[in-house]
Amino acid sequence: MKRVIYLTALTALLLPAKTLAQRQAADTTLTRTVVVEQSYNPDILDASKVNVLPAVEPPAVSGRAVEYDTQAVPASEIPLGTMPSFSAPDKQPRGTRGYARFGMGNYGNLEGRAGYDWAISERDRLEVNFRTVGMNGDLTAKGFNASVERMDQLVYPIEMAPPPLPRMPGNKWGAYHYNTDADLRYTHSFRNADVYVGGNLGVRNFNLLSYPVNRKLKYTRVAGYAGIRSNNDNLSLHYSLEGGYRYFGRKDFPAEDELYLKAEATRKIVEEHRIGLGVSFAHYWYARERRRVDYPRQGFLTLNPHYLLAGEALHIRLGVNLDFGTYPGQKTHVSPDVKVQYTFADHYVAYAQATGRRNNYDYRRVEQYSPYITSGSYWWHAGYEQINASVGFKASPTNGLWFHLYGGYQQLKNDACAYLITRRDDNANSEDFMLYDVGLGTIDTHNSYAGAELRYSYKDKLTFSANGIYRNWAAKEHGDKASLYFKPKLELNFALEVRPIAPLSVTIGYQQITRKGIEGVADTDQAQTLAEVVSPVNNLHAGCNYELLKNVSIYARIRNILNRSYQYYEYYPAEKLNFIGGLSFRF
Repeated sequence: MKRVIYLTALTALLLPAKTLAQRQAADTTLTRTVVVEQSYNPDILDASKVNVLPAVEPPAVSGRAVEYDTQAVPASEIPLGTMPSFSAPDKQPRGTRGYARFGMGNYGNLEGRAGYDWAISERDRLEVNFRTVGMNGDLTAKGFNASVERMDQLVYPIEMAPPPLPRMPGNKWGAYHYNTDADLRYTHSFRNADVYVGGNLGVRNFNLLSYPVNRKLKYTRVAGYAGIRSNNDNLSLHYSLEGGYRYFGRKDFPAEDELYLKAEATRKIVEEHRIGLGVSFAHYWYARERRRVDYPRQGFLTLNPHYLLAGEALHIRLGVNLDFGTYPGQKTHVSPDVKVQYTFADHYVAYAQATGRRNNYDYRRVEQYSPYITSGSYWWHAGYEQINASVGFKASPTNGLWFHLYGGYQQLKNDACAYLITRRDDNANSEDFMLYDVGLGTIDTHNSYAGAELRYSYKDKLTFSANGIYRNWAAKEHGDKASLYFKPKLELNFALEVRPIAPLSVTIGYQQITRKGIEGVADTDQAQTLAEVVSPVNNLHAGCNYELLKNVSIYARIRNILNRSYQYYEYYPAEKLNFIGGLSFRF
């Protein structure tokens, strides 16, 4: 055992020596390269050329609390459809706001017109208009000095003894007639409504056919009004309200005063459906006449409830007119207010309608019917259109062309008509009568009618229009044929405007009104005289306008080129061949 220990120790001592005595071979497979670099930190002498940006801190955004409108709104209040594309509007050049015209012609004809639309601001507007027309010349009163049968004898509204009636030498009537009107209107626009106030002043001076030249009449008209109307189509409630006062003075007659009020409101229900109510009221009173003959007070109230459906193609109006008299003895009337209209293919419209209304025979309406009406016991009575039902078709098949065909039936209660009142001339033969007066009467009438309208325009070079209507009149009582003599049986109108060069426009037109006439009257001298009195209107007319300078034009018109004898107002002759010419200005 000891021997093993000694051998082990000896081996440990001899092993290091043997290791150191070995010779190592060179390493040919690995080459190590060490590179030592010195740090580079240069000094920049021109340090001012170095731009050093400051540190930028991002902005701090503080969020806000979002508030939502939780109020309930009807679905009908929410506009439908997508938002339209935006395009800048074309700026149009500013047009002229004022105009003036003055002309003169034969028969002492004169014409003067002027107006100005003043835009005070974006919300304020003032409109002023003036018009005067007149004539002074000799007219031929054909047939009025002949034997004329008394058609009717009315009760005069005032007790007066008619003066002696002179004969007109050669049937010549020295007529004159001047009518002047001036209007003023101011409008202020709010966000959702327009408020307006205005007034009118008018004077008419003229003479009568059956009296000497000193038998004159004068009408004076004064009116003032104020109102408000909505101007926002997006509102669910549309409304209008107007009230005013009117005065009408007539020489030798009691003055007429009127207070009136008219209002209308429509409310959207859902989508295209609306309901509405119209109200109108008029109250008349008359000054006490010096002969102590009073005209009665009168008042009229009209209610018009209605329903509207305004769809893209179908339009329906269902309503009724309820007319009440506010004084004893005045009757209540009911008439329809219905219309159905359908649009197809975007260019064609078919419709059917039935309407009715009250016609108050106040001084203003009598003047529109005929200013020569000087008597009649029916002025404070009202006429009534009981029904006016019609069907029609409108179309515009191509650009520039439009036409309208229609037909219907009309029934009138207390329809206005003029009566020739005659008086015996004590200095003449027993069968000679002189024209004394023209009175207003009323009668129940009805008629069926058919008509057509046509219009065509080609750019700004040519415009043609034509319209006509035929009526078949009848009276409720067969003995009242005289009241139908002047009723229009056939009315025709044609007009053509041509612009051959830019500054020149030429127009030519024709108007014909054929009267109901004296059908059924025996062929006598009396019938021939009446036939001359109610002869048809044949008015061929022409005119031209030439722009001499910018906004300065010369114009001329000629009427009754055929030189016919006819009457627009019952029993009063119109001018034969007449003309007028003058200058017009725009500014």
